[in-house]
Amino acid sequence: MAYGIHALPALDHRCHTMLVLLAAAPILLAALTILWARRGAATAGLMGLISAILLAVTVFDPRFDLATSADVGLRTALIAAPILYVLLGGVLLYRVLQTGGALDTLADLVARTTPDPGLRVLLLVFGLGVFFESATGFGVGTIVVAPLFLVLGYPPVMAAFLALLAQAAVPWGALAIGTELGARLSGVPIVTLSLWAAGLTAPFIVLCGWAGLRAVGIHPTTGRAPYHLAITSGTMIAAIVATTAAGAPELAGCAAGLAVVLVCTVIGHTGATVSGAPVDRRQVRAAILPLAVLIAALSITRMVPEVRAVLQGVWVLAVPVEKFTLSPLHHPGFWLIVAAIVAVPALSLSPRRAAGALVQGLRQWVFAASAILGFIAMGQVMAASGMTDALAAPVASAPRWLATALAPVIGAIGGYLTASNAGSNAIFMPFQLTVAEIGGISTALIVGAQNAGASIACLASPGRVALACLVTGQQGGEHALMKRALPIVGLGLIAMAALLVIIPR
Repeated sequence: MAYGIHALPALDHRCHTMLVLLAAAPILLAALTILWARRGAATAGLMGLISAILLAVTVFDPRFDLATSADVGLRTALIAAPILYVLLGGVLLYRVLQTGGALDTLADLVARTTPDPGLRVLLLVFGLGVFFESATGFGVGTIVVAPLFLVLGYPPVMAAFLALLAQAAVPWGALAIGTELGARLSGVPIVTLSLWAAGLTAPFIVLCGWAGLRAVGIHPTTGRAPYHLAITSGTMIAAIVATTAAGAPELAGCAAGLAVVLVCTVIGHTGATVSGAPVDRRQVRAAILPLAVLIAALSITRMVPEVRAVLQGVWVLAVPVEKFTLSPLHHPGFWLIVAAIVAVPALSLSPRRAAGALVQGLRQWVFAASAILGFIAMGQVMAASGMTDALAAPVASAPRWLATALAPVIGAIGGYLTASNAGSNAIFMPFQLTVAEIGGISTALIVGAQNAGASIACLASPGRVALACLVTGQQGGEHALMKRALPIVGLGLIAMAALLVIIPR
């Protein structure tokens, strides 16, 4: 039988330790493949998957057979489908905008609006990046802002890292779909869970802004940088809390991103002006039109109940046994593709140039999809064989304060593996509820820690790192980016654990 959480207590301490180390092996192997061997995320995902399968059939679950493998394959496909859908739309939109020169125009507009380089970084990360991540999820915030950083002159590695920082708002990504799932699985109201996420991720949000400023050579404690960091991160957190308290946690991230854009624009206009040629309004309108269509479509399809209901009922793909549904016309991937189609005539692209953009986008998509599928499959093998239970099992016997502090770490394991707080919540939420019940810990506290920890780990997850490398043309360079991202996640988890320890339980 599988050595899941219920079997582990029957083993002695040395067996416990060995099983935990073996359960961690696929994750460590995948990380070392990227960081030490300097191979791409696709190779790392494959290595992690192979090691997880071998350990599953030899150690954790000798009954891991073809039927189990088929179930794992199905769950992997269902988890990956919405991610790959939005990735396809995002890559196609990026390629069309790049080919048509829209990114150059948008970057120039951003530079004119916010001539201060530090404020410009915060505008793109906390403003545009957070808005698009919250409206669509699945790393679209990274897809949108990474090319803008490139056009603004930042090196590819730095552009990718800065774009990853937009993952600071993952609890509200895709209109808080992961947080909503956590609320359903736990019975904790989504408003409560969103407020916990805001409080627990507040240090991480500030840390992301700090890291963004340092990355571009601006010390966050000198000049106007402290003011800019305080006002943008404060605006973001306050907007999330206010929108959640008003009863609309699904829109909290979108409201926060727009609020930051507004604040940065106001502050930017009070600073120095940028000299240069007059703005070509026609080019600006052409560059903005596809994004305006995307924003309008996402807003209408998510905020107008009648429209949402119609689109959610058209061509629905459903797998009842896995409680999976996908409404392709309501999904953000569809509207990203629509925006890409709108961009072709708006930017006056010839059929030949549009076809070239399509081919380039599809090639990039296939590469990234292979990496994402590998890591999701690895996570599903680990969950099905009891390996994730083995990793989480030590928490069950830990003191209350330690169990509470470790809750976000457990969530982070799932977030790292699946690049999604929804995926992590689906894997670990039942376990976290058991820990809360056995340890007499507040359910809302544990569930909030699970959701928040899973969310911040997405920033360094191989899936999101591969995505950032994809849109900055660095396929195979994931090791350099992950080295920058992992310390941010680590510090965020430490800050979150410290908060959890001092909060009354």
